[in-house]
Amino acid sequence: MEITELRKDLLAIFGVNNRWVSQRLLCHISEMDYTVVNITCDIGSLVLRQHEFHEAISDSAVEVFSIFSFIHNKGHGTKLMQTVCDIADKHNIKLLVMPCPTIPGGKNKEELIIWNKTFGYVTCGAGYEKYMVRLPIKKS
Repeated sequence: MEITELRKDLLAIFGVNNRWVSQRLLCHISEMDYTVVNITCDIGSLVLRQHEFHEAISDSAVEVFSIFSFIHNKGHGTKLMQTVCDIADKHNIKLLVMPCPTIPGGKNKEELIIWNKTFGYVTCGAGYEKYMVRLPIKKS
């Protein structure tokens, strides 16, 4: 499963002493099973959610459900996202995000879209504009 590879590498990078939880959850809205990984380290936390099939891209993907940096505007969120993208590239994993502001005083939706584009995310097709997808980048 794609998310297992991401979790293993993230733990290796951010240290085995960091708290983490991996569990199967039932999403009652869509009645689908998800595997969710929550990793917290010294600079922030992130939540990843495995989709065996996501209608926005008609394929499997790992959704970057949330990224939170403990200290804002210091590049910590960027470091977390770049690390996830690098590992996804290594394992040929598609990533999804749904840019949605959650922190008062943080980035607004338009700023989040621009920020995600810096990592290679693009807006999904008609009917799924709220999602952005990132295809793995092959390193030569």
